[in-house]
Amino acid sequence: MPRSLSIQSTTPELLEKILPLIANYQEFYKCTPDTDRNRQFFSQFIGEDGPGQPPRQGIQFVALDEANQALGFATVYFLPSSLTGGWYCVMNDLLVAPEARGQGIGRKLIEHCQSYARAKGFDSVDWMTQGHNHTAQSLYNQLGADRTDWFYYSLPTGLERDTRSV
Repeated sequence: MPRSLSIQSTTPELLEKILPLIANYQEFYKCTPDTDRNRQFFSQFIGEDGPGQPPRQGIQFVALDEANQALGFATVYFLPSSLTGGWYCVMNDLLVAPEARGQGIGRKLIEHCQSYARAKGFDSVDWMTQGHNHTAQSLYNQLGADRTDWFYYSLPTGLERDTRSV
């Protein structure tokens, strides 16, 4: 673990620092990064809700070392659920910079997401990962996360796009 690790909500300045990490995350899942598109998309997660503001779609957190260098990020989305008639909390993105892995940063990001979700009234944080991502699964198992028996399906529409969903 870095001597000093802080986890903060994304700001415009921090977004610029994590854009290369977002590209790394997309490349890991065999998607094509586009910095301008990512800047535009991920800017919706900047900051936090203020009193009296409508709920937002999500929030993004950045792990920073003592030199204020971005070591990782996590993005949490708030999605409607027909099953519960309410909202649920999904950690859709988690990445630690390759040179910072194995230092507990991923664990700290997940724990931060969990604390944030608890403070917002959610009873869990859910996520998915690909079957081949054994390193991440090892961390998730160590945290005591429950692995579900749900399957994720994707049905192409036939529309060709510059990127692909994961």
